Amino acid sequence: MSRESATTGSKGVEECKNAFGILANRLRCLLGTMEQKVENVRNLVETAVVLHNLLRHMVVMAANEVDYEDE
Repeated sequence: MSRESATTGSKGVEECKNAFGILANRLRCLLGTMEQKVENVRNLVETAVVLHNLLRHMVVMAANEVDYEDE
């Protein structure tokens, strides 16, 4: 199997690319080339995932809040 078919044919690879694209669009610092050590990049990406999930959770919570002062 060639390298090209191994990286483009897998459904899991495509899902990972889509997920990273969503993350990178929210946190634009991930769009460019990171001139960092591999371990630092790994930590930055993991932190970005946690931040993304936290922001998603906060948006859902804010959308579900009801203003009881008007009642």
